Amino acid sequence: MIKDIAKKEFICIDKSATLGDAVALMRQSGEGVVVFVSGEKPIAILTERDLLYILKDDISLDTKASNYYQVGLISIHSSRSLEYSLHILIDNNIRRLIIRDNDNNFVGVVTQEMILKHLERDTYRIHISVSNIIKPNQNIITVKPNSTISQSLKIMRDNLIGSIVIVDGDDIAGIFTERDLIRVVDMNIDIETPIKEVMNSPVITISKDTIIADATNIMNEKNIRRLVVIDEKSKVIGMIGTRDIMRNLQGNYANFIEQKLTIAKNTLDLIPNIMIVELFRDGDSQYIHWLNSKAKDTFGNVLDNDVLDIIDPSIWESIDRDLSLGRYKDNANVTIGDSTYSLSISEYPFEDYKLLRIIFTDVTEFEKKVAKAVASKEKMLEQLMQQSRLAQMGEMLSMIAHQWRQPLSAINATMATLKLKNMLGEYNQEFFNEKIDNVSKYSKYLSNTISDFRNFFKQNRIIEKVKLEDIIKSSINIIVSSLEYENISLSSDLENSIILNTYPNELKQVMLNILQNAYDAIIEKDIKNPSISIHSYQKESYAIIEISDNAGGIPKYIINDIFNPYFTTKSKDGTGLGLYMSQTIIKDHCGGTLYVSNGKDGAIFTIRIPI
Repeated sequence: MIKDIAKKEFICIDKSATLGDAVALMRQSGEGVVVFVSGEKPIAILTERDLLYILKDDISLDTKASNYYQVGLISIHSSRSLEYSLHILIDNNIRRLIIRDNDNNFVGVVTQEMILKHLERDTYRIHISVSNIIKPNQNIITVKPNSTISQSLKIMRDNLIGSIVIVDGDDIAGIFTERDLIRVVDMNIDIETPIKEVMNSPVITISKDTIIADATNIMNEKNIRRLVVIDEKSKVIGMIGTRDIMRNLQGNYANFIEQKLTIAKNTLDLIPNIMIVELFRDGDSQYIHWLNSKAKDTFGNVLDNDVLDIIDPSIWESIDRDLSLGRYKDNANVTIGDSTYSLSISEYPFEDYKLLRIIFTDVTEFEKKVAKAVASKEKMLEQLMQQSRLAQMGEMLSMIAHQWRQPLSAINATMATLKLKNMLGEYNQEFFNEKIDNVSKYSKYLSNTISDFRNFFKQNRIIEKVKLEDIIKSSINIIVSSLEYENISLSSDLENSIILNTYPNELKQVMLNILQNAYDAIIEKDIKNPSISIHSYQKESYAIIEISDNAGGIPKYIINDIFNPYFTTKSKDGTGLGLYMSQTIIKDHCGGTLYVSNGKDGAIFTIRIPI
């Protein structure tokens, strides 16, 4: 664990310390860093690089360090692995990590050099030489020995470098680094002093053919961070440091680093309105090890936190399960605060761990628009359904006339017979009772017919548990007299065990629309021996209803259009809403499908509804 190599001695200082106190402690620790604490909690950091910029303003060392220290700490838990710590350093382009315990108290600091010392030799690309990792045509910035410290510091600041080489003619005279700056400040050396008075000499150099592992050993033994690289003529051709070596580690590290080029990170960091979070997954744990700027602004300082700190555990559990099964389809939405985000996730597996990249796309406004559109669509569908029902009223009135014609005729005939018997004085109680019972039966039939039609036009949207057979029979009862009047035979083969949780009236409307279309096609084409058949059955977890006729089928050139709104073949008498609304009801309200095909003798409408 990383806590085993963390250093705390001579690094921790109270938040009230001055710049002078901080510099003295830096020199004492030899690590070039001071961590400021409040109680036991780390709150800020000051490094030798900060001194490079502080000195240019001629700041007094008696000034409070709080005026200049950095409060944006990058810290990790003390239980993290060496490999994870390495990723944090590289991915966030930093040299040091703050280590904390369960209570977020300060445990110590880990640097790149400490990690390199504790990595096994075979971690490096031992057969790769220094020449493979130094930048080609590297411009080594140098100064003359008589240049002042002030001049040298300005060159280092302007070029964003941590060291400068001092040359005398063709010879390397020395080197000055940020760490040497600590000594200059602590000893209160005048910055107008020639650089040769404070430089390190002789300079430790290596050949460009030196292998990386040997270069690392030299830096560890000499406790330095940089080596000057020379060619066969002892001419300076480059410089390497611990950061260069860490970028060229072998195995998992190298693969990871190659995928995470700095330019890619910078590009991701600049993407507006999209948050990117990367996770280091080790077993069951997943830690946040990098965020782009937008994610930091939204989630705050969550580096090294568990992903569950920003994504609801129940949602992440579902996402994690889909990821493990290889079926995640970038469609999970999470709500964070007042915003909704769609998650796109990529996995990068390594030998002992995985890296996950999560892209949070803000879809809040889109979701609001969808919700508004859905509500608008629901309202529109309600209006269209009512319009469709109203359009059917004329047809229904015709059906009622057919339904009532026979029982009304029977009632009239019965009443005429009774009246005649009474006029002739041929009263027979048994005969009279029988006829009155018949009238009562006809009246009940008329009442039931009215109930069927009244129920059909009710605007109730309540899901009910009903038998599919009852819905089909109720639909048949409404139209059967019209079919009988036109001598259209209706046969049914219904499975009586299918139970649905659905909207009965809406399903009845679909049935009647399809039956009415079959009826119209048969009448229009004057079919001999006309027939309609209804077949219901269960297939796997679906209820299937097939309604077929013998009207010759639907022409191929329009079969793909018949479910379009306002498409009709009935000239001025058709609204073009019936089949469109039927398909919409089955899809949106029943969760099923409605489609049509041509059979041997005519059209076949198939309704498929999940049970």
